[in-house]
Amino acid sequence: MTAEPTAYRAPVAARWGSEVIAGTVNGHPCRLYARRPASLSEVLAESRRWADRDYLVQGARRLTFGEHERAALAVADRLAELGVAPG
Repeated sequence: MTAEPTAYRAPVAARWGSEVIAGTVNGHPCRLYARRPASLSEVLAESRRWADRDYLVQGARRLTFGEHERAALAVADRLAELGVAPG
């Protein structure tokens, strides 16, 4: 194993801290970062800082933070075209 995975954890630890708490998401108990982003838009805004870095890696396949953001925004645009709205 290389040192790369540790390098990619640093931005999360620096921004969200290391405190993990028990919580509930959509009725399911889970562990959460205490200082986590409140929305997907906050996650995407934060990830712009790392746009050229790998976000997901599966074998030889790689997706950067920037590619992830563009894909998420494309899905959001398509959902809006179909009439899906917040709430």
